[in-house]
Amino acid sequence: MSESEVNTDRMVVKDASMSHSEGGWPKDVDFTEQSDVVRFRKKAEKDEAFQFAIKSLVPIVERCMKQNNTVDAYEHYFSKFETEKFTDHVSAKGVAVFRDPSSIKRTATSINWHPEATSSKVAVSYSILNFQDERLADSSLSSSVS
Repeated sequence: MSESEVNTDRMVVKDASMSHSEGGWPKDVDFTEQSDVVRFRKKAEKDEAFQFAIKSLVPIVERCMKQNNTVDAYEHYFSKFETEKFTDHVSAKGVAVFRDPSSIKRTATSINWHPEATSSKVAVSYSILNFQDERLADSSLSSSVS
């Protein structure tokens, strides 16, 4: 028997905004001149203090990016759009049935087709999904290909 718990980091969500305009350049750099900007950036990127600052900011930026990727599961993101009503009758039909060749009944866990379109080869993997199932003691660990 196995039991485990997982605690995720608590995310505090708040709305924030930012207004950015061009600025922060030294007086001798004209930000409208591309050559001045490139020259200043090359000089700044070679500075050891700049490199240290970038390396120390990486974890903070990464954490902020992960927070931006959080999604409110209960928000209706597309509520302003109308749902389309399908007039076509939707149906499905079974094309193939895969039966487990073993006498011990197992679940098909993966189905893979051969990449060539002309080939009709299919590989199916079967497993007993319950950990420490009684049926596992009776089965052999060998496998066969047909």
